Amino acid sequence: DLKKEIQKSTICFIYNNHYNEEIYQNMTDFFQNNRLLANRTQMLTLLNIISIISNNHHRSSYFYNKIEQILLFFKDTIKKLFSKEEIFKIFQSNKRILLFLLREKLIKSKQIATAVNNQECNHSYFYYFFPEIKILFDKDFTTSFSITDFNKFNLNREIGENDDYICQLIRNDLIEEFIIYVNKNDLPLSTKVKPSIFETNPFLTEKEPSLIEYSAFFGSTQIFRYLYLNQTNLNTKTFWIYSIHGNNPELIQFLYDNKIIPSDEIYQICLKEAIKCHHNEMAEYIINNCGKNDQKVIFSQSIKHFNFHFFTDDLDAYDDSAFVDLCRHGQSDFVDFLLRFKAIDINRKKVQIFYSTVMFFFLSIFEWDGIARCNWKRKRRNCENFTIKTGNWCKYQNRF
Repeated sequence: DLKKEIQKSTICFIYNNHYNEEIYQNMTDFFQNNRLLANRTQMLTLLNIISIISNNHHRSSYFYNKIEQILLFFKDTIKKLFSKEEIFKIFQSNKRILLFLLREKLIKSKQIATAVNNQECNHSYFYYFFPEIKILFDKDFTTSFSITDFNKFNLNREIGENDDYICQLIRNDLIEEFIIYVNKNDLPLSTKVKPSIFETNPFLTEKEPSLIEYSAFFGSTQIFRYLYLNQTNLNTKTFWIYSIHGNNPELIQFLYDNKIIPSDEIYQICLKEAIKCHHNEMAEYIINNCGKNDQKVIFSQSIKHFNFHFFTDDLDAYDDSAFVDLCRHGQSDFVDFLLRFKAIDINRKKVQIFYSTVMFFFLSIFEWDGIARCNWKRKRRNCENFTIKTGNWCKYQNRF
């Protein structure tokens, strides 16, 4: 219940279209009353929720400003409870958040440069963080890129969206300006969106969306309707998946009205996306109205993306698969609870393969025999040799 409330209060503040001091105060009071300032496990939950929301949730007005407010509120606590390596690991997938953390000295530019050099992130990181990391690369390597207008460059980094003008029009659903622009430039409506180093939506960086798909992603109903009515031979299969990110009921209704009904397979993909985005009303609608749903898939997706809205109090739902998912995604307090109060058989093959590998990994990193007790000298890999000391294991498991 506490985790659900952490998620709910965070989303309520971030997603509100205007800054509301009362909502902010209620959220911070809730955090303080529940001692998040002193609890590493709950703080890790909050940071993971923020990371996932920043990557996937529909971005309302002042989206990043509000995320920064939360992180600033906890700045001293974050510095106290987490290393710079841990902080970087949590937020590595979002350039815009890393930029903020870098300015607040919660991470170092060398960490970004190392990730770029080791190809742990895509090539856009090199250009996005060029001012901060260029000194760490060979001169011959950095001469291939230069910044002509630093103020504009920095503004685009702050916005964290595709900087192409037509993308700005679509995001704000400026239909009149959009029509003037495409007519003036004789732009085909089937045009694909150009990639941008400033894009921070992982879903978009992995794809090459068309203008209509981009409008669906941002819930821009007016421009979506115009593009739909003025094109032929559209591939409508993707509309629902992009619209899930747009989180706009009006757009979903438009799809229904025009008989754009997805298959059961697409519905399931949409459900996974809605859970990942923490668009829980959208996910509930799909669960209640659209096709058959696999509860195990829903639960697994919820665990992976820290969406506690779909967690259940029914212990029977926490089977071996759920236990492995909880381990894999750092849900250590749930793991601790299950090991104490539910008969989890760690010698079952599926659990054993994952569990034994993880346990030996922790031991090799920390040389901490309080994590698990085993005959280390013999290095036996059968889980029968482990006697779990859950409190210490869960404490250190949180580092990954």
